[in-house]
Amino acid sequence: MDVVESCSTPEGAVQAVHWCVSQGVDKLHVLKELINKHFRFQAKISSQPDLCTDILLKVIESGNDELLEVILPHVSEDFLLQNWVGKTLVTRLLCIAVENGNSKIVRLLSGRGAEGATDSSYRGRPMLHLAVLAGHLDVAGELLAAGADVMSTDIRRDPLLTTVISDSTEQRKEEKVVWLLKKGADPKACASSGKEPIHVAAAHSGPIIVHLIKAGCDVNTQDHIKGDTPLHIACARCCECAILTLVQHGAKFNLLNNHGETPLEKLLKFAQNVPNFHSKTRIILAKSLVKIGFECHQKIRAKNQHRGNSRRVGRNKVADVYKTVMATMKSTGGLQHLCRLKVRDEVRGQSFEKSVACLEVPKLVKDYLMFKDSPSSVTTIKSLADEL
Repeated sequence: MDVVESCSTPEGAVQAVHWCVSQGVDKLHVLKELINKHFRFQAKISSQPDLCTDILLKVIESGNDELLEVILPHVSEDFLLQNWVGKTLVTRLLCIAVENGNSKIVRLLSGRGAEGATDSSYRGRPMLHLAVLAGHLDVAGELLAAGADVMSTDIRRDPLLTTVISDSTEQRKEEKVVWLLKKGADPKACASSGKEPIHVAAAHSGPIIVHLIKAGCDVNTQDHIKGDTPLHIACARCCECAILTLVQHGAKFNLLNNHGETPLEKLLKFAQNVPNFHSKTRIILAKSLVKIGFECHQKIRAKNQHRGNSRRVGRNKVADVYKTVMATMKSTGGLQHLCRLKVRDEVRGQSFEKSVACLEVPKLVKDYLMFKDSPSSVTTIKSLADEL
């Protein structure tokens, strides 16, 4: 049968469209001629529902936006909005296009009734989450333009920004965070764990912490469950890059969480004074942190427990490790460094950097307060401590 024969039946014409789609873009010119001859007026490809559904699925799955652009105007609105396995057909098609990362197809479908479906879930995540996590930022941009909410949450009630930061895939993570912040994601929105994005970043990445601080996050904010600051979390995870970043952006070294622990105590909690690599790493880091001003309050708390006749079960392992660390310390910072710590403790305001910038002191002094005065590039806590 000639696919462009004018006397073909409507069913035959739709079958011819199906054949062209199966052949792919090589038959695009044939498809255009076929559409022009058989579907110029009121005739619709959707007059054959089963064939039309198969045609649309083949086009979406192949990612051929040229074919879709020719076919979609000749599919009725009612057909696209019919219920198909719990979602409208156009929403199902949109889900597949988002997963495949085809931004043009997403744009085409968004103009045909998918606008209200952009926050629908697919494979357990909102489509916007799926697109961003996969790195399809162009697709995510189309979803936002069609009405998706950048503050939508997943099934655990976690916002997208938090999910991206905690994602184990490091590829383009920083780029995704910057993109979300530019698109209006709230840098202080709490996750289901009670943590803000900066708490989550403290366990994973120093560079992301910098972007969150620029967006208005407080380096000393406490989470809503344990009262941990970002520095508590960075120390608990032994994330030296995050610790250094927080120190250089004004994090207070010895704030207490709801359990009366300082960040140093969180670091030593998992260093049980046994000869293994993990414990040694924490103890070496602890020595450098003590040198720049980190403290442990375990001995004080143990004394208070004794005075209150509180029964203590077992020995205080954190205090024991802390004693071991302090026994090997030969020197601490000089008077100038102690003055720096005192001034840092006294600086008030949500943003430490902005507060320091407002001080009427020379820039050299401001850099000194921020631990950024080193002529060489300080890349580790140890090098920072060695320069005291």
